[in-house]
Amino acid sequence: MKRSLDGILGREKVEIPKYDFMTHSRCSDYRVISEADVVLLEGILVLYDPTVRALMNMKLFVDTDSDTRLSRRGDTCTHTHTSASSISVVGDTCTHTHQRQQH
Repeated sequence: MKRSLDGILGREKVEIPKYDFMTHSRCSDYRVISEADVVLLEGILVLYDPTVRALMNMKLFVDTDSDTRLSRRGDTCTHTHTSASSISVVGDTCTHTHQRQQH
């Protein structure tokens, strides 16, 4: 992520890999970004790396209760998961990761 951000901030063409939610992996397809005045990053670990954080002019962390996170996760995963598997993914992965980031 840092290498991509360095390129974007340097006004270079950067290939950002697309993500396949069905296989839970990167696609062979890329989205090319040639320049951007504003870059928005989102994700549970986007603020984790101090070298990436140092590149940011502004940071916003939105904290929500676990029920809201579960509901939103379910809304975004319905094309790849059943309700039960969404709950499992959130319970097994996202919740634990979020709790580690809070401490």
